[in-house]
Amino acid sequence: MITTQSIFYFAIAVVFLLIAHILRSIRWRVILLQDDIYTRTVPALAALSVGYLINAILPFRLGEITRSAFLSYMARQRFSSIFATVIAERIVDLLVVSVIGLIVFFIYGDAIFVITTILLFVACIAVVLFIHYTWLAKSIVYFVAAIFNDSLKSAILHFFYSVTHLIVDGRLIKSLRFWMLTLAMWACYIVSLLLLGHFLSIGFFEAFLEVYSSALSLSWAPGFGETRGWILIYLLAPIAILVICVALWEVDILARSRTLLRSLTAMEYFAAEERNSLRSSFWSEQQYVAFLNRRFAGTNDLLANFEDRGLDDVRLHRLFQGGSGAVTALVEVDGQLRVRKFATGEVGAKMTVQRDWLQDNSTGLPLVKILSSQKNGADFLYDMEYIAGSLDMYEGIHASSLEASKSLLGNVIAKMRDFHRSTEIASAEDADIEAYIRAKVLGNFNVIKEEFQDIISDEIILLNGEPFDTFALSIFEDMNWFVRKLSDRRQSVIHGDLTIENIMLLPDSSGGRKPESWFLIDPNPVNGFQSPLIDYAKIMQSLHLGYEALHKRPKASYSDGQLTVGVHRSFQYDALFNEAIDQLTADLGEDGMKQVFIHEWINYLRLIPYQLRHSREAGLAFFGCLCLLLRNFERRYPGELS
Repeated sequence: MITTQSIFYFAIAVVFLLIAHILRSIRWRVILLQDDIYTRTVPALAALSVGYLINAILPFRLGEITRSAFLSYMARQRFSSIFATVIAERIVDLLVVSVIGLIVFFIYGDAIFVITTILLFVACIAVVLFIHYTWLAKSIVYFVAAIFNDSLKSAILHFFYSVTHLIVDGRLIKSLRFWMLTLAMWACYIVSLLLLGHFLSIGFFEAFLEVYSSALSLSWAPGFGETRGWILIYLLAPIAILVICVALWEVDILARSRTLLRSLTAMEYFAAEERNSLRSSFWSEQQYVAFLNRRFAGTNDLLANFEDRGLDDVRLHRLFQGGSGAVTALVEVDGQLRVRKFATGEVGAKMTVQRDWLQDNSTGLPLVKILSSQKNGADFLYDMEYIAGSLDMYEGIHASSLEASKSLLGNVIAKMRDFHRSTEIASAEDADIEAYIRAKVLGNFNVIKEEFQDIISDEIILLNGEPFDTFALSIFEDMNWFVRKLSDRRQSVIHGDLTIENIMLLPDSSGGRKPESWFLIDPNPVNGFQSPLIDYAKIMQSLHLGYEALHKRPKASYSDGQLTVGVHRSFQYDALFNEAIDQLTADLGEDGMKQVFIHEWINYLRLIPYQLRHSREAGLAFFGCLCLLLRNFERRYPGELS
């Protein structure tokens, strides 16, 4: 029997349900901000009301699609972004309902509802994790999306990325504000259900099932029974109130009502999360779409990983080309431009050594300044100072006079010589050299020999039009020859990767670039044998055959006993190569210069397997260069290879 007191319970139940809806709209805004979508609470409430209304009268949970479309129109945002937040929100709600269901199960013993809810939640999480972590699932999504035009394709990819990112990334899950709103919202729902159950003279479990088992089903026919009738009124009453409130909000003459409504949504400040969408990290929409394509098509995984995990709260301006297994990019952090380097796994671990070396040796050499670094699992990144107008020496050589480049190169060699002397350590023993040769020469040549056996077995070939005896390559299997020839056993702190592109030039002053206007980046200081000659060999690696141009576009072919390698060494490189030989020979003597050339071979032996991982042609180009170096060495030092 309906009494005044019972109607009061019903009214309070509706009020708590209304408050829960308001909290849901505020929580929704927290989720929306994760995808860089800003909207006020009123449009979110209006969209939520429309969604609840559609869910109450139509099957298949069409209200979720409707509220996404409504807010997409109101906020002028893409539908896929908003719908992704709705899906993420509902997955979290499934978790909460599963917990409530477990409590209900232990009290009432009804397992059907809780099993259904938990299975649905587990299935949703499994799909999200499958898409996020497996290449197969991403490929399926990409295959389906590729059926449509580019606009729909990017929307589909963005939707799946947003859902998985919201659930798996952890920002939302770790947000205390989000969970406070979730707990407050569900507390209001539970109080509302208790009051509704009291009004209908049924228990909490029955009221819970009447409302939420229907909500979890794909269709719901409210029926015409008295209980179902009151439940329908219970569900629709807050919607009617919200619609009236939204209407009043827009009517200027009802100023008092507007003030009251503002006070009702005073908790809106809880949604004031900072926006931190990955999409906002990209300078253009085209960059973001390219990332989505890489992410789901499985191409360039390192770059996709950098874009996914290395752009936390920054904006990407441009990517730099590199060959170290890391990604280097110009990024903007709090309005300041920085150069960010990112890698994962083994290369990421090596970058910690790189960072430490740059910090530890900044007083002995002009080095790039490390601004910050961060390690997260297998990922590692560090930010370097960006100096506007600076350029690598490769560009500087071809943009400056030859005399200026000679002076600058001479300053680099002299500065490195002084640094090596000041950081000298104990000389290497024969055992150290043997271990070095075993790892860097014998091990790498085994890989090379297996890959290019077809060329080596031809014995006499034409190398860029001139005869070359591949028997000369057998020197790389002779441990004793290397131990004997590498007689300079001095060791010191070394840069380890002193190629021309790792020498950066400071901006040109009004009086011209000075010889000391340079600094170094990207060291590789751990080599097993810490010979200063390795640094000079890296300079020769650049100048001898034009490594920088070769690395950017390696070209080579082999057929009918003819190996052709595209070597692009400019006039400036040729002149600086001869200049470097003269200066190094003056410093080291002819025997020291000879050992620098041998270390240059070792550099190429290390590069060839790496290039083979990219393509056989790239590996062939560097293999051809190794053969050219051997031929040049034999001509410069006749009989030394025997």
